[in-house]
Amino acid sequence: MTTKKPELLIRELLTCSIIMEKNVAELFFELHRKTRDPVIKLLFKTIALESSNHASILEDIADTYGLKQEGVDCREYHGEQCIIIESVLNQLKNTSEVSLEELKIILEKLVILENFIAEETYHKLLLPLVIDLLPNNTDLIVQLINKIVVDEEFHEKTIKSILGRIKSQ
Repeated sequence: MTTKKPELLIRELLTCSIIMEKNVAELFFELHRKTRDPVIKLLFKTIALESSNHASILEDIADTYGLKQEGVDCREYHGEQCIIIESVLNQLKNTSEVSLEELKIILEKLVILENFIAEETYHKLLLPLVIDLLPNNTDLIVQLINKIVVDEEFHEKTIKSILGRIKSQ
């Protein structure tokens, strides 16, 4: 990653986080539609709804502080994760149903993705920038981002649990 001014960095990172959450929501809505098991469907829908909500919260933060950024290459921040999401989405769009074996392979990829989003994006990059750069009510914004981190940890644990269930079948 090139050295950038913190103001540009927070704009780009927020924008890419919004895009990432929207794409993750789309991915889990697709998994919800293409999976037979009703409990797994429910869990996928929950993750999709929460990810969609995360995108909305981050958009509100960007709007509140005038931090929207156009023309960002998000692969700079989420390179491999973007590729994972794109490939899984393309795979899902070309099938009417996901087999357990296909689901196992997809979920193994998504465990890594959810961990990256929580740990790398929010904890290590976004939170420090928010604390340093936002002029007021930083503690409240930090609470919102920490709520997203807790949800991401839930997503990771849920995916691991589903994966364990599939592997044991």
